[in-house]
Amino acid sequence: MAFGYLFILSFFFSIFLFACSQEKKLAKKFISSNDTLNIMLMKTNYVLKKNMKVNADSIPKNVRDSVCLAKSVILKEINDKTLLNILFIGITDELKKRKFRVFTEEDINAFLRLDSSAYIFHIAQIELDEYFTPYTTSQMYDTSTYTENFDLNAASINLWFEVSHFNSYQNGNSVLFSSEYINDNIDGFFRRTFLTGEVNFIYNRKNITVNDLYSKAADFAIS
Repeated sequence: MAFGYLFILSFFFSIFLFACSQEKKLAKKFISSNDTLNIMLMKTNYVLKKNMKVNADSIPKNVRDSVCLAKSVILKEINDKTLLNILFIGITDELKKRKFRVFTEEDINAFLRLDSSAYIFHIAQIELDEYFTPYTTSQMYDTSTYTENFDLNAASINLWFEVSHFNSYQNGNSVLFSSEYINDNIDGFFRRTFLTGEVNFIYNRKNITVNDLYSKAADFAIS
């Protein structure tokens, strides 16, 4: 599910779940009105990367992270700053479209002066995972079934968000989670040569790229 719709639902679910009765009333009023809700958007500056294709336990701890990253296909090519900017700008723009007045850390003084209801929305953790995902396709000819198996490269973007009511010491943070993934694409078909009866799988494989992952990151802000 794309970020924009997911966040709106999750944000208000967190209010209904954790907030006091007065805040719940405000949330209900906001959903049915055209009012603007103030929100401070904060982000982490670190991207956690996990290459799940390799057995990390077999690598000495002092070089584990660097070796795992070097053996990756996508993770080693990712520019953390570029990825963070794509996510942050996209989420900011999407929230502005949905009745949120968005403040960034550069606007902290203006945010602190607010006397209306406000929330802090913190992108607390960003994790990129690279792994294999199995793909199987089959076709039956007469009484025989022909099968082809592939290990596709895959990568996921996982985000954890913390939402808290500004100046509220009564209620703790609520944690929201969102995830998107991409993988190689196989476009193919089985073909039987009638003269020989031989069956072959004819295919094209499109491997994932860094730009594919950046595009998927942008999907977090597309409704």
